[in-house]
Amino acid sequence: MDKKRTKYAKAALSLPPEKVELDFCNTLPNNNMQTEKNYPIAQLTDEAVGLLKQLISIPSVSREEKEAADALQQYIEQQGISTGRSGNNVWCFSPGFDTSRPTLLLNSHIDTVKPVAGWMKQPFKPQLESNGKLYGLGSNDAGASVVSLLQTFIALS
Repeated sequence: MDKKRTKYAKAALSLPPEKVELDFCNTLPNNNMQTEKNYPIAQLTDEAVGLLKQLISIPSVSREEKEAADALQQYIEQQGISTGRSGNNVWCFSPGFDTSRPTLLLNSHIDTVKPVAGWMKQPFKPQLESNGKLYGLGSNDAGASVVSLLQTFIALS
């Protein structure tokens, strides 16, 4: 990733929420709004659940999330999107990224708390129940957020 984009990403990460603007008309070339697109929802869901299971399987306690960052970076790059990285922070830009247009930053974290003795299930063994619930450490905070944001970004890129 070029130095200009890396510098911009680091600056964007430090912006207060009131400085982030959202302009859907400027998210597509020529300011054309896209009103309808068919997305393969079942496929996207399967991919998201698979990625979330992979992340749950990787212990990523705070300050020890290198393997989770490696997995996310590899996944993003397998989708054909270039990444940047500083420590365990991974970022990427939309192929249509333009510094002259408003920017929407999608941000989350990949670390978890330490597992505690009271857990009823194995913390690093993802378990998908028949009711559709996925259990495992980080499945909700914030693995599901990371995966949802990332899958949405990839689908819209």
